[in-house]
Amino acid sequence: MAGSGGAKNAPMSAAPTFAAPTTPAHCTQQSAPRLMPMPSAPVQRDVPRGTAQARRLVLLATIAVIGLNLRPFMTAVGPLSGQIHAATGLDLARMSLLTLVPMLLMGVVAFAGPALQGRFGAKPLVIAALAALLAGSGARLLLKAATS
Repeated sequence: MAGSGGAKNAPMSAAPTFAAPTTPAHCTQQSAPRLMPMPSAPVQRDVPRGTAQARRLVLLATIAVIGLNLRPFMTAVGPLSGQIHAATGLDLARMSLLTLVPMLLMGVVAFAGPALQGRFGAKPLVIAALAALLAGSGARLLLKAATS
C-alpha cells in the first residue's frame, strides 16, 4: 500500500529534497596532477604553428626520400635479370628467389609488426629499421669498394 505507512515514511505532501551536485575529484583544481598523459589524448605542447608545419614537411620529405631509396631494391631485379643471369650463372628458379624472398619476408614480418610495436613502440622500431637499412647500404658500399 503506497502512501499509507508507519512513522518511517514521509507524508505525501512533503517536497522532495535534493542534494547539491558535486564535482568529481578528478575535475577539481585541487586534484593531483597527472604524471603521464592518457594514451588516447594527444599531448599539447606550446610549439609555434610554423615550426609544427615545418616539422611535418621535413617528416614527409624524409619518408618520401626513404621510399625513393627503397624502390630500386624492389624493382631493379626484373629489368636487370639478363645481366644478373649472365654475371652469376643463376638458373631461372634461383633468379626468381631474388624477387620472391624480399616480398615473402615483408609479408611474414608484417604479422610480427603489431606485436613488436606493442612491446617496443613505433618510434624505436622505425629507428632500428632505418639503422638496419643504413648498415646494409654501408656494407654493400664497402663490399663493392673491396671487390673493385
